Amino acid sequence: FLEKQRPITITFDELAEAYLSYARDQQQKRSWTRDRTSIVSVGAYFGGKRLIEITPASIEHYRA
Repeated sequence: FLEKQRPITITFDELAEAYLSYARDQQQKRSWTRDRTSIVSVGAYFGGKRLIEITPASIEHYRA
């Protein structure tokens, strides 16, 4: 009766790539460039991590 939930396996890098593809198609060039720069910066810290591993505490640690 209960559906099994699939584990979240998408990584930050996969989400970032999908977002940048979407943003490039939907936004102005200037905005896309700014988004890309921001994602590269954040990706240096969170790159390779699964989204489920990125917690509010790890985001606060990154911000500090």
